[in-house]
Amino acid sequence: KALQNRITPNAEVEKFADNASVEQVWDRLTREREDGQESSTRKWANVLIREKIVSSEQEMIDFMGTLKFQGRAVSDVRREFKDHYRPELLNLINSQATSELRYQKMRQIAESLDVQSQGDFSESWYQQEFAPSRIDPNSGKQVPNTTQAVLSVEDARINYGIELETKENRRFDEVFGSENSATIREHKHVSGKLGADQITQFDDNIQIVQHNRRIDEKIAGGEPLSKSPQDTPVIIEKDGKKFRPKQVMYTFATPEGVKANRKWMIAELNRPSNRDILSFEIINSKGEKKLINKNNISDLEEQKLSQWLNFTPSNNSINAP
Repeated sequence: KALQNRITPNAEVEKFADNASVEQVWDRLTREREDGQESSTRKWANVLIREKIVSSEQEMIDFMGTLKFQGRAVSDVRREFKDHYRPELLNLINSQATSELRYQKMRQIAESLDVQSQGDFSESWYQQEFAPSRIDPNSGKQVPNTTQAVLSVEDARINYGIELETKENRRFDEVFGSENSATIREHKHVSGKLGADQITQFDDNIQIVQHNRRIDEKIAGGEPLSKSPQDTPVIIEKDGKKFRPKQVMYTFATPEGVKANRKWMIAELNRPSNRDILSFEIINSKGEKKLINKNNISDLEEQKLSQWLNFTPSNNSINAP
Protein backbone atom coordinates (compact mmCIF):
# COMPACT_ATOMS: atom_id res chain seq x y z
CA LYS A 1 0.00 0.00 0.00
CA ALA A 2 2.84 2.39 0.83
CA LEU A 3 4.38 1.68 -2.57
CA GLN A 4 1.06 2.37 -4.28
CA ASN A 5 0.93 5.75 -2.54
CA ARG A 6 4.34 6.60 -3.95
CA ILE A 7 4.07 5.34 -7.50
CA THR A 8 1.39 5.39 -10.16
CA PRO A 9 1.91 2.35 -12.41
CA ASN A 10 2.23 3.09 -16.10
CA ALA A 11 2.83 0.73 -18.99
CA GLU A 12 5.88 2.71 -20.10
CA VAL A 13 6.74 5.50 -17.68
CA GLU A 14 6.90 5.16 -13.90
CA LYS A 15 5.45 8.24 -12.21
CA PHE A 16 5.17 9.52 -8.69
CA ALA A 17 1.64 9.62 -7.32
CA ASP A 18 -0.20 12.94 -7.32
CA ASN A 19 -0.13 12.91 -3.51
CA ALA A 20 3.44 11.65 -3.03
CA SER A 21 5.40 13.22 -0.17
CA VAL A 22 9.02 14.31 -0.41
CA GLU A 23 10.00 11.51 1.98
CA GLN A 24 8.34 8.94 -0.28
CA VAL A 25 10.07 10.41 -3.32
CA TRP A 26 13.49 10.30 -1.65
CA ASP A 27 12.87 6.73 -0.48
CA ARG A 28 11.98 5.65 -4.02
CA LEU A 29 14.99 7.33 -5.61
CA THR A 30 17.54 6.04 -3.10
CA ARG A 31 16.33 2.50 -2.41
CA GLU A 32 18.37 -0.46 -3.67
CA ARG A 33 17.74 -1.73 -7.17
CA GLU A 34 16.26 -5.17 -7.77
CA ASP A 35 19.76 -6.59 -8.28
CA GLY A 36 20.81 -5.38 -4.82
CA GLN A 37 23.02 -2.58 -6.16
CA GLU A 38 22.82 1.01 -4.99
CA SER A 39 20.54 3.25 -7.00
CA SER A 40 22.02 5.99 -9.16
CA THR A 41 20.61 8.67 -6.84
CA ARG A 42 22.14 6.96 -3.79
CA LYS A 43 25.53 6.93 -5.52
CA TRP A 44 25.18 10.64 -6.27
CA ALA A 45 24.16 11.34 -2.68
CA ASN A 46 27.21 9.47 -1.38
CA VAL A 47 29.51 11.52 -3.62
CA LEU A 48 27.88 14.83 -2.64
CA ILE A 49 28.37 14.07 1.06
CA ARG A 50 31.92 12.75 0.58
CA GLU A 51 32.97 15.82 -1.41
CA LYS A 52 31.26 18.13 1.12
CA ILE A 53 28.94 19.61 -1.50
CA VAL A 54 26.16 19.02 1.03
CA SER A 55 26.40 18.69 4.79
CA SER A 56 23.86 15.90 5.21
CA GLU A 57 21.26 13.75 3.53
CA GLN A 58 18.57 15.99 4.97
CA GLU A 59 19.94 18.90 2.96
CA MET A 60 19.30 16.94 -0.25
CA ILE A 61 15.82 15.95 0.92
CA ASP A 62 15.09 19.62 1.63
CA PHE A 63 16.18 20.50 -1.91
CA MET A 64 14.01 17.71 -3.31
CA GLY A 65 11.10 19.36 -1.54
CA THR A 66 11.55 22.45 -3.74
CA LEU A 67 11.01 20.41 -6.91
CA LYS A 68 7.70 19.65 -8.55
CA PHE A 69 7.59 15.87 -8.25
CA GLN A 70 3.95 14.91 -7.73
CA GLY A 71 2.58 13.20 -10.84
CA ARG A 72 5.90 13.50 -12.67
CA ALA A 73 8.02 10.75 -14.20
CA VAL A 74 10.51 9.25 -11.76
CA SER A 75 13.27 9.55 -14.37
CA ASP A 76 12.59 13.28 -14.86
CA VAL A 77 12.80 14.04 -11.14
CA ARG A 78 15.97 11.95 -10.84
CA ARG A 79 17.53 13.86 -13.74
CA GLU A 80 16.56 17.23 -12.26
CA PHE A 81 18.20 16.28 -8.96
CA LYS A 82 21.46 15.34 -10.71
CA ASP A 83 21.42 18.40 -12.95
CA HIS A 84 21.10 20.65 -9.90
CA TYR A 85 24.27 19.33 -8.26
CA ARG A 86 26.35 18.66 -11.38
CA PRO A 87 27.66 22.26 -11.68
CA GLU A 88 28.86 22.20 -8.07
CA LEU A 89 30.83 19.01 -8.67
CA LEU A 90 32.28 20.51 -11.85
CA ASN A 91 33.25 23.66 -9.93
CA LEU A 92 35.05 21.44 -7.43
CA ILE A 93 36.99 19.84 -10.27
CA ASN A 94 37.77 23.22 -11.79
CA SER A 95 39.18 24.43 -8.45
CA GLN A 96 42.06 21.94 -8.71
CA ALA A 97 45.37 23.63 -9.48
CA THR A 98 46.49 21.68 -12.56
CA SER A 99 44.92 19.83 -15.48
CA GLU A 100 46.31 16.57 -14.10
CA LEU A 101 44.64 17.14 -10.73
CA ARG A 102 41.40 18.14 -12.44
CA TYR A 103 41.48 14.94 -14.48
CA GLN A 104 42.17 12.80 -11.42
CA LYS A 105 39.34 14.45 -9.48
CA MET A 106 36.98 13.93 -12.43
CA ARG A 107 37.76 10.23 -12.51
CA GLN A 108 37.43 9.90 -8.75
CA ILE A 109 33.96 11.42 -8.91
CA ALA A 110 32.81 9.81 -12.16
CA GLU A 111 33.83 6.32 -11.14
CA SER A 112 31.83 6.63 -7.92
CA LEU A 113 28.64 7.24 -9.92
CA ASP A 114 26.34 4.85 -11.76
CA VAL A 115 27.46 3.58 -15.15
CA GLN A 116 25.31 5.94 -17.22
CA SER A 117 26.32 8.97 -15.15
CA GLN A 118 30.02 8.15 -15.56
CA GLY A 119 29.90 8.90 -19.28
CA ASP A 120 27.65 11.94 -18.88
CA PHE A 121 29.79 13.43 -16.12
CA SER A 122 33.03 12.75 -18.00
CA GLU A 123 31.59 14.52 -21.04
CA SER A 124 30.62 17.51 -18.86
CA TRP A 125 34.21 17.65 -17.57
CA TYR A 126 35.53 17.50 -21.15
CA GLN A 127 33.34 20.40 -22.23
CA GLN A 128 34.54 22.44 -19.26
CA GLU A 129 38.20 21.53 -19.72
CA PHE A 130 38.62 21.58 -23.49
CA ALA A 131 35.63 23.00 -25.35
CA PRO A 132 34.60 26.44 -23.96
CA SER A 133 36.39 27.90 -26.98
CA ARG A 134 36.18 25.07 -29.48
CA ILE A 135 39.14 25.02 -31.85
CA ASP A 136 38.77 23.03 -35.03
CA PRO A 137 41.79 20.65 -35.16
CA ASN A 138 41.90 20.87 -38.95
CA SER A 139 41.76 24.64 -39.40
CA GLY A 140 43.12 25.73 -36.01
CA LYS A 141 40.35 28.33 -35.85
CA GLN A 142 37.69 28.88 -33.21
CA VAL A 143 34.32 27.56 -34.36
CA PRO A 144 30.77 27.25 -33.00
CA ASN A 145 29.73 24.06 -31.25
CA THR A 146 26.68 22.50 -29.64
CA THR A 147 25.97 19.44 -27.51
CA GLN A 148 23.19 16.85 -27.53
CA ALA A 149 21.87 17.79 -30.99
CA VAL A 150 19.54 15.16 -32.43
CA LEU A 151 18.94 13.60 -35.85
CA SER A 152 15.76 11.54 -35.73
CA VAL A 153 15.35 8.20 -37.46
CA GLU A 154 12.44 9.65 -39.43
CA ASP A 155 14.35 12.74 -40.59
CA ALA A 156 17.33 10.62 -41.62
CA ARG A 157 15.14 8.35 -43.74
CA ILE A 158 12.68 10.84 -45.23
CA ASN A 159 14.91 13.90 -45.72
CA TYR A 160 18.24 12.24 -46.52
CA GLY A 161 17.50 8.64 -47.56
CA ILE A 162 19.64 7.30 -44.69
CA GLU A 163 18.56 4.22 -42.73
CA LEU A 164 20.10 4.47 -39.26
CA GLU A 165 21.24 1.02 -38.15
CA THR A 166 20.63 1.85 -34.48
CA LYS A 167 16.91 2.28 -35.23
CA GLU A 168 16.75 5.10 -32.72
CA ASN A 169 17.31 8.85 -32.84
CA ARG A 170 20.97 9.83 -32.98
CA ARG A 171 21.90 12.18 -30.14
CA PHE A 172 25.40 13.54 -30.75
CA ASP A 173 27.64 14.31 -27.77
CA GLU A 174 29.02 17.31 -29.64
CA VAL A 175 28.92 18.84 -33.10
CA PHE A 176 31.32 21.64 -33.95
CA GLY A 177 32.24 23.56 -37.08
CA SER A 178 29.99 25.36 -39.53
CA GLU A 179 27.12 24.95 -41.94
CA ASN A 180 29.70 24.12 -44.61
CA SER A 181 31.96 21.75 -42.67
CA ALA A 182 31.43 20.26 -39.22
CA THR A 183 32.63 17.39 -37.04
CA ILE A 184 30.53 14.89 -35.10
CA ARG A 185 32.32 14.07 -31.83
CA GLU A 186 31.35 11.20 -29.53
CA HIS A 187 32.75 10.86 -25.99
CA LYS A 188 33.54 7.39 -24.63
CA HIS A 189 34.41 6.87 -20.95
CA VAL A 190 35.07 3.13 -21.08
CA SER A 191 37.60 0.65 -19.74
CA GLY A 192 36.91 -2.15 -22.23
CA LYS A 193 36.18 -2.56 -25.91
CA LEU A 194 33.23 -0.73 -27.38
CA GLY A 195 30.09 -2.85 -27.34
CA ALA A 196 28.03 -3.87 -30.36
CA ASP A 197 25.55 -1.00 -29.90
CA GLN A 198 28.39 1.52 -29.69
CA ILE A 199 29.94 0.15 -32.89
CA THR A 200 26.58 0.42 -34.64
CA GLN A 201 26.35 4.03 -33.45
CA PHE A 202 29.82 4.63 -34.90
CA ASP A 203 28.75 3.11 -38.23
CA ASP A 204 25.73 5.43 -38.35
CA ASN A 205 27.94 8.47 -37.76
CA ILE A 206 30.27 7.37 -40.55
CA GLN A 207 27.26 6.82 -42.83
CA ILE A 208 26.02 10.38 -42.20
CA VAL A 209 29.41 11.90 -43.02
CA GLN A 210 29.94 9.71 -46.10
CA HIS A 211 26.54 10.83 -47.36
CA ASN A 212 27.66 14.47 -47.25
CA ARG A 213 31.07 13.65 -48.74
CA ARG A 214 29.46 11.85 -51.68
CA ILE A 215 27.35 14.93 -52.41
CA ASP A 216 30.47 17.14 -52.28
CA GLU A 217 32.21 14.84 -54.76
CA LYS A 218 29.28 15.10 -57.17
CA ILE A 219 29.38 18.89 -56.96
CA ALA A 220 33.16 18.95 -57.43
CA GLY A 221 32.80 16.69 -60.46
CA GLY A 222 30.24 18.95 -62.07
CA GLU A 223 27.38 16.50 -61.66
CA PRO A 224 23.95 18.03 -61.19
CA LEU A 225 22.17 17.24 -57.95
CA SER A 226 18.67 15.84 -58.00
CA LYS A 227 15.95 16.89 -55.57
CA SER A 228 15.93 13.43 -54.01
CA PRO A 229 16.80 12.82 -50.34
CA GLN A 230 19.97 11.04 -51.46
CA ASP A 231 21.26 14.32 -52.89
CA THR A 232 20.22 16.44 -49.90
CA PRO A 233 23.09 17.18 -47.48
CA VAL A 234 22.54 16.38 -43.81
CA ILE A 235 22.28 19.58 -41.78
CA ILE A 236 22.13 19.28 -37.98
CA GLU A 237 20.45 22.21 -36.26
CA LYS A 238 20.27 23.31 -32.63
CA ASP A 239 19.98 26.65 -30.83
CA GLY A 240 19.93 28.50 -34.13
CA LYS A 241 23.21 26.92 -35.24
CA LYS A 242 23.56 24.78 -38.36
CA PHE A 243 26.21 22.13 -38.93
CA ARG A 244 27.00 20.05 -42.02
CA PRO A 245 29.01 17.02 -40.77
CA LYS A 246 32.03 16.05 -42.85
CA GLN A 247 34.23 14.53 -40.12
CA VAL A 248 33.82 12.02 -37.29
CA MET A 249 35.89 12.20 -34.09
CA TYR A 250 35.79 9.77 -31.18
CA THR A 251 37.23 10.74 -27.80
CA PHE A 252 38.46 8.00 -25.44
CA ALA A 253 38.60 9.63 -22.01
CA THR A 254 40.54 6.95 -20.10
CA PRO A 255 43.89 5.25 -20.78
CA GLU A 256 42.18 1.89 -20.19
CA GLY A 257 39.66 2.63 -22.93
CA VAL A 258 42.39 3.77 -25.30
CA LYS A 259 44.37 0.55 -24.80
CA ALA A 260 41.31 -1.68 -25.10
CA ASN A 261 40.25 -0.09 -28.41
CA ARG A 262 43.73 0.42 -29.88
CA LYS A 263 43.47 -2.28 -32.56
CA TRP A 264 39.97 -1.20 -33.52
CA MET A 265 41.10 2.41 -33.97
CA ILE A 266 43.99 1.30 -36.19
CA ALA A 267 41.69 -0.86 -38.30
CA GLU A 268 39.15 1.94 -38.78
CA LEU A 269 41.81 4.52 -39.67
CA ASN A 270 43.25 2.13 -42.24
CA ARG A 271 39.93 1.73 -44.05
CA PRO A 272 40.27 3.65 -47.35
CA SER A 273 36.73 5.03 -46.95
CA ASN A 274 37.54 6.41 -43.47
CA ARG A 275 41.02 7.82 -43.87
CA ASP A 276 39.95 11.36 -44.79
CA ILE A 277 36.97 11.64 -42.45
CA LEU A 278 37.95 9.95 -39.17
CA SER A 279 40.07 10.93 -36.19
CA PHE A 280 40.40 9.95 -32.54
CA GLU A 281 41.19 11.95 -29.42
CA ILE A 282 42.95 9.96 -26.73
CA ILE A 283 43.51 11.10 -23.14
CA ASN A 284 46.34 9.92 -20.89
CA SER A 285 46.69 9.60 -17.13
CA LYS A 286 47.70 13.27 -16.84
CA GLY A 287 44.53 14.47 -18.55
CA GLU A 288 46.45 15.41 -21.70
CA LYS A 289 44.81 14.76 -25.05
CA LYS A 290 46.29 13.84 -28.40
CA LEU A 291 44.67 13.80 -31.83
CA ILE A 292 45.17 10.63 -33.86
CA ASN A 293 44.40 10.52 -37.57
CA LYS A 294 45.73 8.94 -40.77
CA ASN A 295 48.98 10.92 -40.46
CA ASN A 296 50.10 9.55 -37.09
CA ILE A 297 48.58 6.08 -36.81
CA SER A 298 52.00 4.89 -35.66
CA ASP A 299 51.35 6.66 -32.33
CA LEU A 300 48.93 3.81 -31.61
CA GLU A 301 51.73 1.23 -31.74
CA GLU A 302 51.63 -0.59 -28.42
CA GLN A 303 54.97 0.44 -26.94
CA LYS A 304 54.76 4.06 -28.04
CA LEU A 305 51.15 4.33 -26.88
CA SER A 306 51.82 2.79 -23.44
CA GLN A 307 54.65 5.23 -22.85
CA TRP A 308 52.46 8.22 -23.68
CA LEU A 309 49.46 6.98 -21.70
CA ASN A 310 51.66 6.40 -18.63
CA PHE A 311 49.13 4.61 -16.47
CA THR A 312 48.81 1.69 -14.11
CA PRO A 313 45.73 -0.48 -14.82
CA SER A 314 43.13 -0.49 -12.04
CA ASN A 315 40.32 -2.85 -11.14
CA ASN A 316 37.67 -0.19 -11.68
CA SER A 317 35.07 -0.92 -14.29
CA ILE A 318 34.19 2.06 -16.42
CA ASN A 319 31.82 1.11 -19.21
CA ALA A 320 29.46 4.02 -19.62
CA PRO A 321 28.39 4.83 -23.17
